[in-house]
Amino acid sequence: MSQNDFTLANQGFPSMRADMNSAYQALASNNSGSTAPTTTFAHQWWYDTANNKLMIRNAANTAWEEFVSGGGGATGGGDDKIFTENGQTITTNYTVLAAVNAMTAGPVDINAGITVTVETGSRWVVV
Repeated sequence: MSQNDFTLANQGFPSMRADMNSAYQALASNNSGSTAPTTTFAHQWWYDTANNKLMIRNAANTAWEEFVSGGGGATGGGDDKIFTENGQTITTNYTVLAAVNAMTAGPVDINAGITVTVETGSRWVVV
């Protein structure tokens, strides 16, 4: 697990190399850690080790959005993952892009003022 602010200050050789190695390690581990990185960038990845979720920073760099949950729910007798869980309330605008499909296990609520857009050639199915 590693995080870095990705700001390489003007510094001497040993410190610069250590800072660069820390930045590369953070990139290689998806900025993993139990708390969000303190320095953020639009579209930045972060693996939340406390909640087993892969997060991505939104385009405005104002919030983290859940990209995928690991381990999602009950498992069988071994390591097989049988269930995938999704939330029940849509709290941010979402677009299903053209030429892709989306599926949600319902029921699902859409908060007031929130829009789900399904582009032409796509489908969103709630089962």
